[in-house]
Amino acid sequence: FADRSLKKPRGYAGDFEMMNFIYRNEEVGKSLFAKCLHRYYLIHPNARAVRNRALYLKNKIISTLQNHGNRPLKILSVACGPAQEIQLILQELDSVKNIEIHLLDQDLTALRNAQRNIKGLARKLGKEINIHYYHKAIRNIITEGLENKYDLVYSAGLFDYFSDPVARLAAKRLFGGLNNDGQLVVGNFTAAAQNKVLMELALDWNLIYRTEEDLLQ
Repeated sequence: FADRSLKKPRGYAGDFEMMNFIYRNEEVGKSLFAKCLHRYYLIHPNARAVRNRALYLKNKIISTLQNHGNRPLKILSVACGPAQEIQLILQELDSVKNIEIHLLDQDLTALRNAQRNIKGLARKLGKEINIHYYHKAIRNIITEGLENKYDLVYSAGLFDYFSDPVARLAAKRLFGGLNNDGQLVVGNFTAAAQNKVLMELALDWNLIYRTEEDLLQ
């Protein structure tokens, strides 16, 4: 985990495979010490927060679906990464035919990883899923906005890399992509997060932490 964070093979610390490490939550390494060190980062509060946000998003999608009536629910994940929440709803819901899922990421390898895992799980469970993948730069979304309208737009792991002016513009663009009764969900690591020095010095993983008030602004 630490090795990939430092080397950044995809150009940034929080890539899809880093997220997969956290979601799999396994002991990995060639020695007991290596496994213990890897495990140490996976039980870090920030890693637990990543797993918790996938559960939050899964529950958010399901509750939005339940309150949506008979109309198909159209959702978009921006900077989707491995889209763990989609895999979770596949496992929980008897059918996902009434959900139209759109996944967007500027990392093509991340999209391919999400597609492979989701298709494999859907096939294993014998479920049909209406899903679309978009390889698009985030800066284009911020500059141009979204082409379609959605009932639910969410971005869990993107805004804590944005300065305040960029975050405000990004939020405005995403909000502009909502239907009249749509919802926007934005995640950000809290300013009260523990061991920021560890994240920055040991992992070279730099985030912009915000209070609740900061995020509302």
